[in-house]
Amino acid sequence: MSHELVNLTKAHKKRLIAYATKQMQTVVAEYVGVMRLPVDIPSLKAGNRDTFSKEILKKLKTGNGVESGLWRPPAVIRVSLENARAWLNSLSDEDREYYLHGLIDGFLYIRWDGDHRRWMYKVLHNDAFIGDEQNLWGNLEYDCLVYETHNPFNANYMFAAVQKTTSKALTPEEFFVNEVKSGNVKAQTQINLANVLDVVGMKVSAAGITAGNQTGIEVLFNDADFLDRTAEQYIAGKLTIKNKVNGAVVKWVPSAPVIKTDVIKDVVRLHSSAFGSPIASSTFLRGMLLLRIVRPGMFFGQPFTDLVKFIKRDLSYLANQTMEAAVSRYKYAGGNQHNGENESVALGLATMFGGAVEGIPHIDVILLNHGDVPTLGQDLGILK
Repeated sequence: MSHELVNLTKAHKKRLIAYATKQMQTVVAEYVGVMRLPVDIPSLKAGNRDTFSKEILKKLKTGNGVESGLWRPPAVIRVSLENARAWLNSLSDEDREYYLHGLIDGFLYIRWDGDHRRWMYKVLHNDAFIGDEQNLWGNLEYDCLVYETHNPFNANYMFAAVQKTTSKALTPEEFFVNEVKSGNVKAQTQINLANVLDVVGMKVSAAGITAGNQTGIEVLFNDADFLDRTAEQYIAGKLTIKNKVNGAVVKWVPSAPVIKTDVIKDVVRLHSSAFGSPIASSTFLRGMLLLRIVRPGMFFGQPFTDLVKFIKRDLSYLANQTMEAAVSRYKYAGGNQHNGENESVALGLATMFGGAVEGIPHIDVILLNHGDVPTLGQDLGILK
């Protein structure tokens, strides 16, 4: 460790100043300082993680955080009542009453980091319980790090942002929904993705927050990101698929102009029509997007209707009639290629479907009979 910057060049100095200037222009909150506040000011209801008693027990058992030299004050935002009024009025009566516990001297205070420390502090100072009940609104006070902001939603953004710099990482879903809920300009990429999810009928949910279509199928963040990025590359004519066996690269460009959300929507429509599950299969969605790209004819008109019928019929034949069992069946039918799970599902389903409806003219037109299996496997990048 050194007191000075090591290997500081003129170029580094210039970039340090430029990035600092840029960040200061978009700050979401100003640090006020350390303030003595009630221990039981409200915490974020949506976005923050649940506080489990076993975690408090573990910390007390090990002494982690109990020593005063290791104690980190909880972090709190404050918003003037004038700026918080519209947000408070948008809440349910129950939530409004809850957050008003944090109204002190014309400011609304909300804790966005430190729920476990709050309960540890309460247990240590005999303020956690009244008989058999939890004491939710006690009289203790402690020091807090206070940040002033104009929008209560910035608490979600700050919670997600600070977790990226700590060892107690959030899940990708928790990061995503908190950043979307913040509405902050720095989260515009995530907000844009949430807007795409809303249009195509998908959602990402975590910690009491839903981003995307409230009634859509639930997906993991990484799957939503994969679908969005892959479809974006495809419509821009920049998508390439590298064959995992022989290294050949094929570029895929739409034969006619197409909208990104329409491409993803076709895949979601197949998933919903075939399975009807409110929670998506990651592998199926990813595999079907690839199939939508290399064999778009399967996703329209009679071929699409027949494909949905085939999947439903196939599902009814399985001893374990679940979406997961069906997807696993298609994966193995496609060779269960190493590092090619999504491609295997696409190849397996198309192969089985082609065999089931062999001889039907409209299927032959889009080359889905057995003779097309090698070609389809090459297009997906998992056969020579």
